[in-house]
Amino acid sequence: MSTIFQGTIVQSKLLFLKQFLATPRTVGAIAPSSRSLARKMIEQIDFTKARCIVEIGPGTGVFSELLIKYCQPHCQIILIETNPVFVEQLEQKYQHMDNVRVVHDSGEKINLYKIKFGIEHIDYVVSGIPFSSLPAQVSTNILSTVHKAIGDDGRFILFQYSLMKVRALTKWFDLTHIERSWINLPPAHVFTCRRKGRNDTKTSAM
Repeated sequence: MSTIFQGTIVQSKLLFLKQFLATPRTVGAIAPSSRSLARKMIEQIDFTKARCIVEIGPGTGVFSELLIKYCQPHCQIILIETNPVFVEQLEQKYQHMDNVRVVHDSGEKINLYKIKFGIEHIDYVVSGIPFSSLPAQVSTNILSTVHKAIGDDGRFILFQYSLMKVRALTKWFDLTHIERSWINLPPAHVFTCRRKGRNDTKTSAM
């Protein structure tokens, strides 16, 4: 590993820690997600068919990096982040890419940007938002918005550090896949979901 690459990782971790100390409820962890967790987050994505992927709460862009790496040229990626420091960093990294849009806003506004950018279908919403630390109404608003945004064939992929929000999650979604990522600080649960109402759901063991 090069000295420059190591320096970039350290800077990213320090930036994340600083933002956690400033706004712990919205950042939710003391360190960025691990590469191992990022890989588990994208395992359920069919990049050959995806036309639009929305990421809410990308932070420093650990998941974004893999989404952009594996997506096809025709796939639009929208990164929606509330933290202005993270937004600035994401813009510096991706503003040159025609199929990537960085938005400084809340995940509650997905459908607004779906209309604004002329997106017909959102195939996947990927989330790094710490729902358990958000106000209950904000969590409900985001889950409701994602439910409306993805359609019957879409998928909502998220991770959480605890199972506290599973009941709220299953109000809107069927869980189709659950996996634990131990190589992360702290360890995390990865959920893949689709809109409530499908009768062929199969949930893997936790």
